Amino acid sequence: MSSDVIASLVSILFDWHTVGLAVGALFLSKIVRDEIFSPLARLPGMRPAFLGGLYANSGFVTGKYQQNFAAWHKRYGRIYRVDENMIFLSDPGCALQLLGSSTYPKGPIYQSLEFHQDNIFSTRDPVFHKRQHRLMSPVFSAKSIGDMESLVRESGVDGMIERVAEYADSGSTFDILELLLCMTLDVIGEVSFGKSFGALSKKQGENGTNILHWIDDTAALGLLKYGLGSLCQPWLMPGLFNSERRLVEFARNAIQRRRSIEAGQDGRPRDVLQRLLDAEDSETGEKLTDDQLIAESMVQLTLNFLMENPRCMEILYEELQQALPDRDRPVEYAQVKNLPYLNAVLHEAMRMRPPAIVTFRETPPGGLELCGHFIPEKCAVYISIYGIHHLPEVYGEDADYFRPERWIDSSPEQLTRMRQMFLAFSMGSRACIGRNLAWMELRMALATLLRRYTFHIPDGVKNDMEMLLKFALRPRGGQLRVMATARAD
Repeated sequence: MSSDVIASLVSILFDWHTVGLAVGALFLSKIVRDEIFSPLARLPGMRPAFLGGLYANSGFVTGKYQQNFAAWHKRYGRIYRVDENMIFLSDPGCALQLLGSSTYPKGPIYQSLEFHQDNIFSTRDPVFHKRQHRLMSPVFSAKSIGDMESLVRESGVDGMIERVAEYADSGSTFDILELLLCMTLDVIGEVSFGKSFGALSKKQGENGTNILHWIDDTAALGLLKYGLGSLCQPWLMPGLFNSERRLVEFARNAIQRRRSIEAGQDGRPRDVLQRLLDAEDSETGEKLTDDQLIAESMVQLTLNFLMENPRCMEILYEELQQALPDRDRPVEYAQVKNLPYLNAVLHEAMRMRPPAIVTFRETPPGGLELCGHFIPEKCAVYISIYGIHHLPEVYGEDADYFRPERWIDSSPEQLTRMRQMFLAFSMGSRACIGRNLAWMELRMALATLLRRYTFHIPDGVKNDMEMLLKFALRPRGGQLRVMATARAD
């Protein structure tokens, strides 16, 4: 081939008009494939489909992921397409089908939740999950968690109420959200690592403990690893990788420290860490390695609703006053575990603002039918917990409003349906393994707070409570500033 011919070919290949036409043709072919030939082409949704993906990703960046999909739910219905190979679902029957069976694996986005190693929450491997669940479920059983009641009270509830007492005595305004978060962190530290993080001992706004920073950075890093793949490197984001390393070191030191002493030596009930160290697979006799323990240890706005609904707060107080006649006596879990209105308030708050607004599954080989549409294999299915929690046919025509009474005065059939579709802790074999501990902490903390104090938002204080998605749902303003007043009886 002559040099003139080669030069001509090179000039054609690098001519911007030719490049533009080629890119345009590829772009057009993608649209044709996605909108005409794809099995998902008949599903409703934003067109062309890739725009839906861009819009969804923008929701992650702006924090308005939940608002965007709530609007799409109203516009497109129970099932719609979001991207080339992704659908969004808020149909109760399909949700039960996908979440109630281990046939449908978790979606690939759960890889972003790996901490140090694969864990029971992040894993997509059913064999690994079954083995971890077999090892860990006895540790998180109701009986086992019941043995840790004193740890929950001493490390979290007592410290939290002491701080509230200080603010009430001084008439100070304080951020109740930060206080409750610190309480939760201290409980997790005590039961999971055998050592409180000391978050409640710090003044509000004081960055005395780095654990919050490490956790936030590690969560963000997981999402970046999933989204950027091999581009996510320590030299590009050293701060995030350093936080992950510090969190791993903290967990490893706690495990090694505990291995060096005799279990139960200090006379306290054995915590989650000790029980995980002792856990043994009944089928194989295997135990968790240190690296697996590190991975599993890290998998561990009710008051605002009550202040907006003072009638509900008073009903709850009257119930607590009857159940806890001595205001100053520490709350025992047995006293509050089965209180109808307390449980109704907590269920309603988590229905309105679930800890996670979506969960993810992947369609199995051969695909399946959902809501009358065939969905091919390896399609990402986003199941809207928030959407299902607001369905009128499940929770009533007033499903968009906070009304705890629905958990008490509904018909037996509707109550069964509501409980079946309550997905705050997911369902089936992949339900949150720590839900018993979460329920204990929620019930004891709320009962203690409201039995001893009333809360109100002072004049002139503005709390921006619009929910934004920042790994979990959080208020835009990041605070709920209140004042507390001790009850007279």
